[in-house]
Amino acid sequence: MRSPAKASTEHSFSYVEEVTRKLVERFGSQRKAANECGISQAQISYIVSGKTTDVKTSTNSAKVLNAAGGALTTEAAKEKNETKKREMLSQAIEYLNQSILVHPTYKNAYLIMGNAHYYLKEYDKAAAAYERSLNIDPEFKDAQTNLAISLRDAGRQAGEVENNLEKSESLL
Repeated sequence: MRSPAKASTEHSFSYVEEVTRKLVERFGSQRKAANECGISQAQISYIVSGKTTDVKTSTNSAKVLNAAGGALTTEAAKEKNETKKREMLSQAIEYLNQSILVHPTYKNAYLIMGNAHYYLKEYDKAAAAYERSLNIDPEFKDAQTNLAISLRDAGRQAGEVENNLEKSESLL
């Protein structure tokens, strides 16, 4: 009998494979899907090929974990059901955290993690992830742009939702 954790991981990766295939169909090519997910075409090819069995049994593949997190984040951003969206983003963050444990200087994993937190409206966590990416590569344009957007939205949230004008002004 399988342990619940292993069965859950296997289900999640088969779901990632399914989501990745849908992304390739939606964008018309692996290259376009890879660009949309912020990962390489080789990573998309690897997931679509169904050769993720090594990841199902081992957490030592930072690239595949990053690709899984990227595919889930991209698909979750389009999800209408808020509960399903949150679940997908939470799973993506888990994969990205595992990727970072394997490869602590993986700037793209931090970028995608920031995106996942951003979609969860966790702007402070998003900004922290983008900043970690920029600590690795200060010239990383995507992280620079996303950091600015997350700080802007964090400022808006602080002012409009939290009614904390001081925090809002410091972020904007």
